[in-house]
Amino acid sequence: PSLSFSPETKNSDGGNRPKSLKQQAINLIQNGKVFHKSKEMDKAIEAYSEAIEKIVALPDQHISNTLSARAHILRSNVYREQNDRALAAQDAKVACNIDPTSARYIRVY
Repeated sequence: PSLSFSPETKNSDGGNRPKSLKQQAINLIQNGKVFHKSKEMDKAIEAYSEAIEKIVALPDQHISNTLSARAHILRSNVYREQNDRALAAQDAKVACNIDPTSARYIRVY
């Protein structure tokens, strides 16, 4: 998939309306997963990083924390596969500070 995506979606009447920040972040996380699976690691990192930027602006703290922890864990896993242990550990630590239950998703070496 292309990293860029439309920040708008079609209304039922065919007009465009902006996608919510939450949906944009979710779409970027999904793109990151596809890139990761296809071993396009730099694009995966970029997608997860953009998702994290969108998540920071979400008004709902619970949703923001959940999505942010997930995006950090996923990006940590990409860094781990690239043997960048420092960045992998940094993202894993951020995720655990945001949501301690996210530790179960951390991949170890």
